Amino acid sequence: MPRSRTPAFSSWAHGARQEDTRTFVASTVIPLRQSAVEKSLRQAAFDHLPVPVVCMNASAQVLAANAAAIDMLGLAADAVVGRHLSELVAFRRHRESARRWAKLWARLQERSRLALRAKLPLVDGRVLALELDAELMRFEQESVVAIALRDIAAQRYAEREERAARARLQAMAQPATDLALLVGADRRVLSANAATEVATGVASADLLGVPFEYLLDEASSADFLSAFEAIRTGRAGGERPGRLWRLRTRGDGRGGRWIEAVLVDRLHDPLVRAVVVSARDVTELRELAARAERIERRLVVFAENAADLLMVLDAGGIVRYQSPAIRAALGIEPESTLGQPGAALAIEEDRPALLKAIQAASIDVAGKRTHTCLVRATGANGAVHRLWVGIRNCTSEPALGGLLVTARDVGHVLSQRAGEGPQQVRRLEFRERLLELAIHTRADFAQSLARVLRTTAETLRADSVSFWRHMRNPDSLLCEAMFEGRHDRFARDWVGVEFPATLFPEYFARLRDRQPLVVADVRKSALTAGLAGDRRWGAVRALLDAPVLLDGAVQGVLCVHHETPRHWDEDEVNFAATAALMVSLAMEAAQRQEAESRIEQLAWYDSLTGLPNRNLLRETMRDMIMTAANRRRRIAVMLIDLDRFKDVNDTLGHLVGDALIKSAAQVLRETVGDAGVVARLGGDEFVVLINEFEHRQEVALLAARIAQALHRTDLVPNVDTQVSASIGVALFPEHGREMSTLLKNADAAMYQAKRDGRNQFSFFNPIRAERAAREVQLGIQLLKAVQGDSPQFVVEYQPQVHMETGRVVGLEALIRWQHPAFGTLTPDRFIGVAEVSGLSERITRWVINEVCAQIRRWREVHAGFDIPVAINVAGREMGSASLPILVRSALVKHDVEPRMITLEITERTLVKESEINNDVMSELASLGVGLVLDDFGTGYSMLGYLKRMPIQALKIDQSFVEGIPADADSCAIVHAMLAVARHFKLKVIAEGVETLEQVQYMRSIGCEYAQGYFYSRALPAQTILEYVERGAPEADKAPDIVP
Repeated sequence: MPRSRTPAFSSWAHGARQEDTRTFVASTVIPLRQSAVEKSLRQAAFDHLPVPVVCMNASAQVLAANAAAIDMLGLAADAVVGRHLSELVAFRRHRESARRWAKLWARLQERSRLALRAKLPLVDGRVLALELDAELMRFEQESVVAIALRDIAAQRYAEREERAARARLQAMAQPATDLALLVGADRRVLSANAATEVATGVASADLLGVPFEYLLDEASSADFLSAFEAIRTGRAGGERPGRLWRLRTRGDGRGGRWIEAVLVDRLHDPLVRAVVVSARDVTELRELAARAERIERRLVVFAENAADLLMVLDAGGIVRYQSPAIRAALGIEPESTLGQPGAALAIEEDRPALLKAIQAASIDVAGKRTHTCLVRATGANGAVHRLWVGIRNCTSEPALGGLLVTARDVGHVLSQRAGEGPQQVRRLEFRERLLELAIHTRADFAQSLARVLRTTAETLRADSVSFWRHMRNPDSLLCEAMFEGRHDRFARDWVGVEFPATLFPEYFARLRDRQPLVVADVRKSALTAGLAGDRRWGAVRALLDAPVLLDGAVQGVLCVHHETPRHWDEDEVNFAATAALMVSLAMEAAQRQEAESRIEQLAWYDSLTGLPNRNLLRETMRDMIMTAANRRRRIAVMLIDLDRFKDVNDTLGHLVGDALIKSAAQVLRETVGDAGVVARLGGDEFVVLINEFEHRQEVALLAARIAQALHRTDLVPNVDTQVSASIGVALFPEHGREMSTLLKNADAAMYQAKRDGRNQFSFFNPIRAERAAREVQLGIQLLKAVQGDSPQFVVEYQPQVHMETGRVVGLEALIRWQHPAFGTLTPDRFIGVAEVSGLSERITRWVINEVCAQIRRWREVHAGFDIPVAINVAGREMGSASLPILVRSALVKHDVEPRMITLEITERTLVKESEINNDVMSELASLGVGLVLDDFGTGYSMLGYLKRMPIQALKIDQSFVEGIPADADSCAIVHAMLAVARHFKLKVIAEGVETLEQVQYMRSIGCEYAQGYFYSRALPAQTILEYVERGAPEADKAPDIVP
């Protein structure tokens, strides 16, 4: 066999290397082919393959089989290898076996590789469902096929179950609100959808296995059993529709819910084997139908017992309904009027008036008004009745579908006041029109005002009616709307016309009395004498102006104008006053709606920016998360914080700060656009929600655009403000599946962006977030340690040595935190947390007092102890005026000279001018305390401060010392530092000296003092005196490091 393997064999061999191998079983190969085949099969680790493989020749003879194949066939090795296929597979006829093998071999000759599925009946009676992967290979001059066998019985069973489940789901496919169940041949529930769970009040899992009749009441259960038995015995068709059953509903006090069910026979479907029960909840429909029936019966009773006549006319004016009241009123049977013209109700002389009212109502499709008339009708006994008829177009009402005619006998009223007949009729009309206005007053002020103006013009038959709003500053009236009755339209050219109080003082004086102004002829009244000279008012001859009052104050005027002199009677004045009241009611309703809208606006939107506030953000996020979870989509939450916004507020004031927030909100709106939702979280924090994005890069590009858009100086007009934005991004569902988690993680990512330098965005990083959380927790534990009674801090001291003599010339105090859980922590683990937490000053106070007390204890043992101790001080403390007071009090308290204390500050701290107070440093220097510049060379290398500040020594950072003498760059930097120190006459201490070569080199270039492991680690206070007495190691030999 050649050394190269085909792809199929390569994949088998690769899989064999990755998976656990079986116990080695030597392959059995017939002797005739052993020498040719065995070598290649061994190369492919044939017997170690977890996949059953057999190797056969063109005659269907098994040449080889691995252990997995022998186990699958359930035969001994010698019963497989060398056997013919017909001896292993129990085909009914040998010829069939040969035919199938010949067909397979021919297809292999064409394709070289073949994959197929087959059922193989074995001689022991078993039937294997297999997937065959056959590949043709050539050995010298003979072809051999390697066949990989995979038992797919379990897969086929799973596929069959999946098809059955899919068929059942398809059988149960119903609208989301419809019930669907599968009921087995034993009438037990096999499956139920969510709507069934809602309707029954029982969880779907609890419904399984329950006989379906148990879910129904007694009568419905009997009907179901009858229908089911008919289906099961084949006495019914495939579907039994329209059965009305009542479900027993858990927790429903109304006795259950009604369903309209359909049974579909799928018992003989091999994939379903159940009866499908599809049902629709009709409880509400039954209740609505019953309610509608009750209402209809009630209306019939009302109509039959109403004193007024009621008729419904179709579009042609034909009577389609007549109430029984006509029998009592006119003595006419209701049925005799059906199909007759409605105008036939009136006598011949009054019939035109009634026809005119019917035609007017027919044209008024919107049914805006009731058209009225007074007619006479003759009763069955010949008596004449006076009827007040009202007609309203109700064709848009499905229950009526025509003209609603009401008629009332007003003969007795008219007879009582015969002299006031027309006046009484008009008062009835006025009252009816005012009632219509009261009913149709709405919160939409414009619509209500238009209705009042039109109705007033039609009722009073005025040439124009207008509304003028009262303006306080200056005192004037401003026209808001005018309806011209003659032209049946609203005049736009009058809108905005001003009626100033300065030109008509008498008019406004009378208006303040809050009484209607009645003028029969404007040219003869002193109140309106000035109108004659104004061309706009030239056509007006009579006016009736009613003030519109709200909360006792005049808010406007309802003006009724006529182009000829006119005497206004009391009824007309009262009508105008009442119409003005309708306007005031509409104004009050509009104000109330505006107040409610404002309250809602304040509840859901930020008052400064108009953006959604925290409440609306919470609701929006909840909806977006639910939608994304259901649709398996992703959303992004950006939390945006404006950098240095506090500086703007503190230096330029809150007004500029508010303007900046509004401008930033507008920039966010424009930048985000339709891509997401912008909300204000509070302060200078905003949130952007991105709904259903595909790639993370889309979110990154939008975040970059936002950061770029907010990095500008012209956000506030005429004020230079330099702001930028730090943006944190959390993704659903990767970074959280709940609203609070997403906001928390976006906030953590935002602080990551700030720590990385601001003006950028950062995706949530769980590792960095966990580190930040540990720092917060460490800060809490640090606060407890500072406030606790039992001390957790100790100070160790590292000697500073004169390299030439080995004499200890100083000590550096190094604080250690003996953490109860983490053991001893060095300052680099917790000092940064202390500065952020505001605890650095308290720790500095403790260290200074502890060092001074330790110096005193050393002097009690060794009276001549005079080695100064250096203490590291954070930049924040160097900017505090309380530091000199703290140092002075500690020195006095423990009776220690100022020269015994040296304060070390880092170069990075020194170049941050905002953290350094020059007065503090000068006061410390005048006190006699030494000042040393630590980590020299690691900052910005601004040498001016060496001249300005009272520094006495500097320490070369260990990062430069560790490279010498091998690193030429480090050597050059250290040379330069020493030259600078000599120029300013400063003492130089080399930090981190660990080797003899470093000591010798530093001495050779003029550095006198060193500190590092070459001399000693940091030592407990009780061992310092012993070390000082013993002295440092000599510079020409390496020491034993002091532990």
